[in-house]
Amino acid sequence: MNEPSRTQPRPRLPIVSALVLLAACVAACQSSSHGASTNTTTTASTVSSGGAAWVLYRDPSGVSFSRQTSWTVVPGQEGPLVVYLDPATGVPFRRNINILHQIEPRSVTLSEYTAVTKQELQSISDFVQTSLGPVALSGQPGMRIVYSATLPGLSSRLEVLSEWTVIGGKPWLVTYTSDPSRFEQLAASAQRLIDSIRLPGPS
Repeated sequence: MNEPSRTQPRPRLPIVSALVLLAACVAACQSSSHGASTNTTTTASTVSSGGAAWVLYRDPSGVSFSRQTSWTVVPGQEGPLVVYLDPATGVPFRRNINILHQIEPRSVTLSEYTAVTKQELQSISDFVQTSLGPVALSGQPGMRIVYSATLPGLSSRLEVLSEWTVIGGKPWLVTYTSDPSRFEQLAASAQRLIDSIRLPGPS
């Protein structure tokens, strides 16, 4: 007599979460001398808002967004771009926005990527979540989380706003990272940049 078939547990996807990518990128950003000038391939048009000049940045990777003229755009360590919101010296932490494109070995869904990221964030002993919910990133369904924690491999507690989406089965992650005492100073401006991001379609 044949035994009834049993549903095999689905193997966990080899997903590198938003937490792992962010920790690696922040560590690299703080240890490197990314004081270089903005990528010379930038095309820009100035827009005035609240006394600050904003420009439209178009990257050869296909990513575009609006940023303040005083911010510096350089190639990212784990993805296309890092935007520094502070000068290279004279600050306790150089606040930054990362735009990361993650190439997974196989296609993933937004729910799968979100589940792994949430699981790993909640494993951090001093993780404190401020908010979590759905969002549109570059016109695509995504998720947004704000939290504070000491990221793996780092010694200082940071406050992070992260948004992510999945296009063509590949995740895109955008983060604004700051020391907690200065997070709110540029949170609205960082959100404006994030809201303006346009990501390229699947290759």
